[in-house]
Amino acid sequence: MSTSRQRKRIRDGRIILLLDLDCFYAQCETIRLGLDHSVPLCLLQWNSALAVNYPARAFGIKRGDGIDEIGKKSKGQCVALHLPVISVDDIAKSSTNDEQSAQAEVGAAAEAETEAAQGSTDITSNDGGDSSADLVQSYNAVYNLPQHVRSELFQNERNVMRYPHEGKASLERYRLASARIFSIITEALLANIGKNNFVLERASIDEIFLDVTEHCYDPERPAWGTNLEELTETAHAYTVLYGSTEKNVASISGKSEDVDEEAVALRRGCIVARGVRKAVHDALSFTLSAGISINKTVAKLGASYGKPDGQAVVYPRSIPQLMNETPIRKVRNMGGKVGRQVKALMPDDEDKMGSIARLLSLPELSHKLGRETAKRVFDVARGIDNEPVLETKGALTKSITAFKSFGATYLDGLDKWTTLLASDIVARVELDSKRNGRHPRSCNIQYTYSDGGGGGGGRSDRISRSARIAFPKASDRRQRLEQLIAKVKETLAKKDTFPVYRLGLSAIDFEAQSSTGAIDAFFSKQVASPNTGRQQEAQVNDEKDSSTAPVSPPAATAATASHSLTSSSSVQDMANNDHDVPSCYDPDLEYARKLQASYDKEEAMLSTLLDRSSKHHFGSTGSGGSGRQRSNKKSGQSFFGGNNGTTTTRNSISKRRGGGGGSSSSTTSSSGGQNKGSNKKGKIDSFFIKK
Repeated sequence: MSTSRQRKRIRDGRIILLLDLDCFYAQCETIRLGLDHSVPLCLLQWNSALAVNYPARAFGIKRGDGIDEIGKKSKGQCVALHLPVISVDDIAKSSTNDEQSAQAEVGAAAEAETEAAQGSTDITSNDGGDSSADLVQSYNAVYNLPQHVRSELFQNERNVMRYPHEGKASLERYRLASARIFSIITEALLANIGKNNFVLERASIDEIFLDVTEHCYDPERPAWGTNLEELTETAHAYTVLYGSTEKNVASISGKSEDVDEEAVALRRGCIVARGVRKAVHDALSFTLSAGISINKTVAKLGASYGKPDGQAVVYPRSIPQLMNETPIRKVRNMGGKVGRQVKALMPDDEDKMGSIARLLSLPELSHKLGRETAKRVFDVARGIDNEPVLETKGALTKSITAFKSFGATYLDGLDKWTTLLASDIVARVELDSKRNGRHPRSCNIQYTYSDGGGGGGGRSDRISRSARIAFPKASDRRQRLEQLIAKVKETLAKKDTFPVYRLGLSAIDFEAQSSTGAIDAFFSKQVASPNTGRQQEAQVNDEKDSSTAPVSPPAATAATASHSLTSSSSVQDMANNDHDVPSCYDPDLEYARKLQASYDKEEAMLSTLLDRSSKHHFGSTGSGGSGRQRSNKKSGQSFFGGNNGTTTTRNSISKRRGGGGGSSSSTTSSSGGQNKGSNKKGKIDSFFIKK
């Protein structure tokens, strides 16, 4: 195939796979306890089913059912297990042990989460260890226990209720499994189709997108490296062919469809999907389902037709039928606000994606949703989705977060929850720092309280706020923990917004470790930057109300302050997007904070320099201020001796302050007379507001 034809083919028809772990949380417990996959099992968080496997669904059990209802529906046949709970007692005990044993499960999962984010199996940790070996060892310590140990765990954990007052539910066990599965998938792809022949995106803890377009459109490459003949047979025989009277992909062998390059490429995609699924099952016994099609949206919808433990392919000719059958709420990014807004534009009996294509024009959607969101909805309703699969490798989490909800609690009653959350965060941050050579500069405190407006402290009265403090940098881990606990309690006491119903801590705003020395050396190093120095003062900033869980903003860089404030249209786009919008992440406020820090620094420098300008001449002619600026302008330097990038920062700050030069506008020359060049470009005022 010529290069031009190949590029055109890749552009016009991609081959995208969605791999979805079946009932992931419940399946993790099945594997951990050595149970047969046919055993009906529910995983609870407090008294609500978080995950229900397929055998349990056969009894009519669904998410949200309580333990009593599960027992009644299954007549006692369904096993109910609870999420792991990190209790305050466990935290207290771990704090007295040595550093290597403390928070063992949290630590293993934190490393695993990093491993999964990096998406590679040959990464070496900063301390010289093989991170792939660490991941395998951590996984085996949880999921490959001797059978007698598994049996004992099963007897101790089955049908046991846990309660919110006991501690904090933990998902670390499942992040560990996800990371191990992720690594197996990566290894299988590298071994069987080659390093540069796929793009892998980790969409969530239990979903992965794969773009294998180039590989599938190249007939000279084997579709899979090992056991190709057997794999091809099983892949085609057991891949559901959506929207066709034929039973499966094998049914179309030798027919006219094979002449179509796109159909051939999709069939090769089915082989890749089967190869990945088999590799995971052979190595770890986990089952996955897969969808194969030409874009992300259709591939994800197709996967549901292959569940459980199967796969389905959707050919382009079947996409209109798929859209006519798919409820709006089932489509990616359409299950929330955007979906409700779209449904409001149509008759009550129209709730399918195909209804949007038939009934709503782009102008109608734009009027309701805004131009960008409307275009996306308009296209997706027709099965068009150009969103690329984005490589996950090298990505790191932007926050390390722990939350806990509880009943109405006052300051004295928050001690145990503050200790639990802070211990969790400090342990995970330490492991992240060791692995990735970075450390958080800040910690967001998220809290929900009642204003008493409804008279009874109901949910309608609850308000969510956040405050930011500096993350401790003490060299000793216990000191860091004590400092974090003390600062959180101090901050909440100052706010005096009680009772509190929810508390969360998020380590954010990561900075790179300056050296490769010991972790203690990094924690104890002094902060050289004036900006981060101001953060050490632990100034607290309130943020806007919200009711959803927070996601931290990106870590600050030297260039951050030079950006202008996010436009109101960008904020509107975030509101229109159905992704979970962070509760405390307001782009305007975030940039304002960074600009304020820069402004404070430069305001002090400005005052010092202006004082000096009243005593010295800086230019060869004219007033000191004017001559100095002309000199700096010619040399490409900013007023403060920096480069032109600093000028941009100062311009942004001045614009935020109203465009004027503030006190600079009345600067006098060294002779004490008024600046005669006040209306010229050399004037300090003009310098500050110059575009």
